[in-house]
Amino acid sequence: MQKKAVVFAVFFFAAVSMLSGQVIDKPVATIRLTKMQVITATQLRNLFAPVIAQTKRELSDDEKSQYLDQLVARALVEQAAERDGVTASDADVKSRLNGYRATFSGARNLGRDMTDAEMQAYVASMGMSWTEFQAQVRYEVTRTAYIRTKKKTLLDAVKAPTDADA
Repeated sequence: MQKKAVVFAVFFFAAVSMLSGQVIDKPVATIRLTKMQVITATQLRNLFAPVIAQTKRELSDDEKSQYLDQLVARALVEQAAERDGVTASDADVKSRLNGYRATFSGARNLGRDMTDAEMQAYVASMGMSWTEFQAQVRYEVTRTAYIRTKKKTLLDAVKAPTDADA
């Protein structure tokens, strides 16, 4: 009897440990510009989940592919910027966040800038955590800085529009 209890306990704990073990996520893309980076199916699903929730429809394969392209492009830009020493300063990120604050405040017709708590709640209502939003803004600032650094000559060559161009 005692032997059966021990065997049962061993099988029980083995089953629990297998069920509670971490499931390995399926890779959908691998990027390597400066370092190996894997994009998983879960990351991809997390990116388009808010869109599915808002539109209440499944995305087509083409739409899912576009979201994957966004993740790949983001990883490549982040790696290239890191490689070339291009970073987003905290001041530039704060400035961009304040720009969003003004835009969001205008969208809600507040007549004033949103408080931090109001802005965080507004971002949450769009289906994004505050941490994700800040990371997205930092990426936007980094991407802009990287493009401006790499394409400076081309951008400097663009002439400002005149009244005749309008």
